[in-house]
Amino acid sequence: MDGKLHCYLPTYQIANQPTSLRLQWQCVIESNFPSISSSNKYSREEQLLWERKRLTTWGINSYEIHTESGKIVFPAASSLFQCVDNGYSNGQLFPTKLRMTASGAKINSQICPSNPDLVAYICNHDIWVTHTVSGSNVRLTYAHKGGRNLSDDPLCAGVPSYVMQEEFSRYQGYWWQPKCTNGVYRILYEEVDEGDVKVFCFPSSQSDTGEVEEFRFPRAGCANSKSHLKMIEFKVNEHLQIIDICMLELQFSLSMLFPWMDIWVQLLDRRQQKLEVVLLSLSNFTRFFQYMTIQAVFNWVACSPGYLFSRFIYMGECS
Repeated sequence: MDGKLHCYLPTYQIANQPTSLRLQWQCVIESNFPSISSSNKYSREEQLLWERKRLTTWGINSYEIHTESGKIVFPAASSLFQCVDNGYSNGQLFPTKLRMTASGAKINSQICPSNPDLVAYICNHDIWVTHTVSGSNVRLTYAHKGGRNLSDDPLCAGVPSYVMQEEFSRYQGYWWQPKCTNGVYRILYEEVDEGDVKVFCFPSSQSDTGEVEEFRFPRAGCANSKSHLKMIEFKVNEHLQIIDICMLELQFSLSMLFPWMDIWVQLLDRRQQKLEVVLLSLSNFTRFFQYMTIQAVFNWVACSPGYLFSRFIYMGECS
């Protein structure tokens, strides 16, 4: 929508009242503030993500909002910007750029549900987190080495595989714990290993000199990527610095707990005929788990991304 960020307020038709009482679109952020002008070039990571999401390639394409504090975070021109809508002003907001030490495009940002001052994001195929007040900026995962050859660098953290993005429309690969307990913040994330996926070379769409770009593309009948479920724990001290980072892994892999599984989103087999949503224990991902819903059909299950951290809300074909 013309590169701007708008807030839509519903229209109420009241009997015997003039139409001037109808609420209109309210522009929150203008599209021409300097940091997202059309003169700025976007990274290859942003362009590929927008192509898979079928989005426009200019302006504000996504944003995160923390409803309690009114904080808004959105990516633009390879950076992240924030502003706060406290509800007491009808004027436009003026975003500020988040201070970050990481070089590269910052995408897929998420605000911590229990602390809006913490914002996680993906940069160079790894998960970072920043404290927007103190400016503390920490790299949480070290899956990607940043090598020049794609064939030598198959791991990424917090980024779904190509199949998940293109075929299942899931672009999120990490999730905040909804509530912070005992001062410990947790992020559950998917580490993707594409070491068995073949690398293909294509002419670069960004160059006229014959340069080529490398992409991993799983062809039909060939190996797909492998996913591993991991968790990060960290704390924030009295100086608002991110400390005590701890990495956790499952004691038993998902393939061992669920041997029929070939692909996991909720948990889905290769033929898409069986889908299960399970609850794993938080204590170091022990093997004790609870079945929450099971679907088994003779044709195939359409995997739904509609799940929310509430008591339990799940949408499927059966209910």
